[in-house]
Amino acid sequence: MMIAPRSLRRKSSGQTLLLGVVALVILCFSIFFLFDLQSLFRTKIRVKTGVDAAAIVGANWQRYTLNMIGDINLIKSTTAIINDMPGSPGALLGISDVERLRAVCANLSQLQQRILFVGPMIGWGAAQQAAAYNGLEITSDNYFVNNHISFIREGLYSPPNAPKSVRGFNYSEVYESMVSPLKLTAVQMNSDYMLSPSISSDMMDYVSVLLDKDVYEAINRNYWCGVRHIIRKDYPPGWWGRIEVNYSSNGFPAESEYLPVGVTFSGGIFPQNVPDWTEFDLKNKGLLQDVFNRIDPLPPELDPDKQYDPLPRLEWAVFKNAKWREYSSEKVQEWRGYLRSGIKPHYCYSGCYSVAYTTMATRLLSNEILASKHALPNVSEFAPSGGAGAEYASITSDRTVNASALAKPLGHIKTKDGLLPPMAASGLVLPCFETSALVPVALEDFSPDDLDQKWIAFVTEYLPTLGRVGSLEGMNANEVPVPEHWPWFLSYHNALIKLSDPNWRERGIRWLDTPLKNKEGEKTGTWEDLCVDRTTGGSMPPGPSILH
Repeated sequence: MMIAPRSLRRKSSGQTLLLGVVALVILCFSIFFLFDLQSLFRTKIRVKTGVDAAAIVGANWQRYTLNMIGDINLIKSTTAIINDMPGSPGALLGISDVERLRAVCANLSQLQQRILFVGPMIGWGAAQQAAAYNGLEITSDNYFVNNHISFIREGLYSPPNAPKSVRGFNYSEVYESMVSPLKLTAVQMNSDYMLSPSISSDMMDYVSVLLDKDVYEAINRNYWCGVRHIIRKDYPPGWWGRIEVNYSSNGFPAESEYLPVGVTFSGGIFPQNVPDWTEFDLKNKGLLQDVFNRIDPLPPELDPDKQYDPLPRLEWAVFKNAKWREYSSEKVQEWRGYLRSGIKPHYCYSGCYSVAYTTMATRLLSNEILASKHALPNVSEFAPSGGAGAEYASITSDRTVNASALAKPLGHIKTKDGLLPPMAASGLVLPCFETSALVPVALEDFSPDDLDQKWIAFVTEYLPTLGRVGSLEGMNANEVPVPEHWPWFLSYHNALIKLSDPNWRERGIRWLDTPLKNKEGEKTGTWEDLCVDRTTGGSMPPGPSILH
């Protein structure tokens, strides 16, 4: 057995310590990585479970609302039939009977109107509780609700924007008291606000840039393809101009603006767009037999509008055409390839839905190390790869998890010809909704960005302030109306600084103009030719943009 000389053993004695230090460093990084990984998984599970529960609960209350309104429609029809049933052949329905019947049905219509406000609002609160029970934090800083309350207090809901009462229900007197408790929220839910904010500027050519959320993200990532349409423009000092916020009325929906169910009354246009139809007539739709006409006749000169023939025309709750419609065959065909069992034909309709969205921060031990500019070089400085380094930095420095979910009440009408969508009964709301289910977010015409309160605050607070201050350098927390919101605006603020920098725009233009060459060295195009146009489809693969 050979024994190493004592001098050699002295020289190699420090190697064990060095290997131990390296192993300890690797172990520490592994612990950080595993801790971060489990933190991300736990946060993702909590957020996804919370938004799923909130969306389902919201859809359940929409279902309860629709069924209650449908039940009252049936009560109206039963009341009308009982009141109109002649006691003996030839007995007439008197004017006093008709007026009494109208009064009863008017009270029932007011009850339906109240349910249209109260039912979805209860659903909003119940959805917040469901999210909280599944681990999401309830916060009192809900920008949407606070703004909504201020609109009500400032009288923006008074005529001519909206009536003070609908069907005898003085909703305007209690609306604020119904909305105020909703400030305590764990998730954002879809709303259909009467007043939607927009901006105007004396430099209108730039408004579309200021209002494009994707542009800010592309700028911060140095994603040149995403800004190729705008970086060749000139951006002189103060290029945004004088900015004003406008609140345009889309017409008061006469129902809850939170989780709306899309129901109106038949005093307007007939659901099948027959111009001269104003009210739903059960008899003419075959729900009453013509025998009542034969046993309860009135001379034409005494009944020119046939209001006693024999059933008076009444007001009924019907689905809004703008919301409730069947899916196009193209949409159904597209989704068959992405859903496990396709879509049942009687569920192929777009109507009311419940969307929940939230963002939750998570703690990453390795976050600062990975996101450090010293640890992570910006690859876009060295290669025409479209800002890959900046994109990676934004990913590793992200401490939040976003999640959204969409659920909708499902129902059908059973006929001898099969199962039909709920609107099949000439648009009349019937108690035919039996379940609620989660569906892909992209299946409905809804964007989760509509629920981003930080973005809405940026549009309504930061941009008007920028128009007043006139320079990006002068923008700070003391200038905006709510200084606490300044951290919300930093990413957008930094993006505007980069866009205003001609050197940054020139970098992007050079990348886009980088030539593409074939094997023979001949120019065949530029890097810009490889960009995908996400607005028109371009060479994007077919299929939905987002599932959840």
